[in-house]
Amino acid sequence: RMGMPVGDYQKIVVAFPDVEFVDAADIIVKLRMVKSSEELVYIRKAAGITARARQRLFDGEIKLGMTERDVARTFKRLILEEGGDRTSFVFIHNELPGSKNQFHYERPLKKGTMLAVDAGAYYWQYTLDYPRFAVLGKATDKQKRLHAAAKWVNQQMADALRPGLTCSELHFIGAKALEDAGVEVNFPERLTKGRMGHGQGMLLTEPPSVSPRDHTVLEEGMVLSTEPGIKGFGSWEEVHVITENGYEQLTTDPDALREIPFG
Repeated sequence: RMGMPVGDYQKIVVAFPDVEFVDAADIIVKLRMVKSSEELVYIRKAAGITARARQRLFDGEIKLGMTERDVARTFKRLILEEGGDRTSFVFIHNELPGSKNQFHYERPLKKGTMLAVDAGAYYWQYTLDYPRFAVLGKATDKQKRLHAAAKWVNQQMADALRPGLTCSELHFIGAKALEDAGVEVNFPERLTKGRMGHGQGMLLTEPPSVSPRDHTVLEEGMVLSTEPGIKGFGSWEEVHVITENGYEQLTTDPDALREIPFG
């Protein structure tokens, strides 16, 4: 009865009193987690559209005098121009309070800010999300160091991906890599009950969760992100499909810390 209006459900119960209704949510979730080859075509298309739109944004669309809302609206336009059907969401987050939300401020961009554009395109009914980072002006040594650390931690998680690994084991690998990198996690609860990645596909967040409490066993065809977060920086995220012997990375943006001429 998933999604069925209560009134319709009651009518069926009255009409067929001897029928037993069983919740099939677990079956549907399982089917959704493992993608078909056709679904992967759409997700790869969404990844390419997202990458091209974001690089165009960084290459010349961000100008002095723009606000966070201007950047989000520009990125949505670019996604449509690159062949997307719509945008899953756009987070324009930076060091300023309240920036990571979908209701963007009319707050002017500031020189020196490290701007994370976290978003994804829909291609037909499939999407994915992940960020890339740019500094408005020249990057500081600290910004470069945190950016490099986030990518390194993410790579440790990605290198472990394979069929048979559990999501909780992957979370432990991410937590250990954060410790080895000598950085603080952006939300401490991520180490004990939060998540460092999630499934992707028809929704921007789907099961499973890369969390200590999710013991889902990874299977070939599952699509999920690795997403460790670092205090003072944010979350670096890549999206992968599990293959027979490991993984294939679906996200194709250049991963360099961009420096955008600004003022």
